[in-house]
Amino acid sequence: MEQLFYVQNGVCGNSMMWWKHDNCGYVCDIQKAKQFTQAEIDKMDSIKEGSKTAWPVEYIDERIQHHIDFQYCTHEDAMAGIQDVEQTQ
Repeated sequence: MEQLFYVQNGVCGNSMMWWKHDNCGYVCDIQKAKQFTQAEIDKMDSIKEGSKTAWPVEYIDERIQHHIDFQYCTHEDAMAGIQDVEQTQ
């Protein structure tokens, strides 16, 4: 089986940022990250220069943790949803 890699481009808070699967920016969600072959990695100047880092897929996948992204949460909206449910009962 061919070795595959994720390409890291820094961090955001305590999350690693990965090259997105459609080559359209970077994401913290590893499920949206592109997996690269060794041949693709070998052609990347940014890897050679050290501005990006290639990580083996198996190594990273063993360390996946799920978390809630605070930027999409507001306490006011959450509590409004509870109040709406309580009022309809």
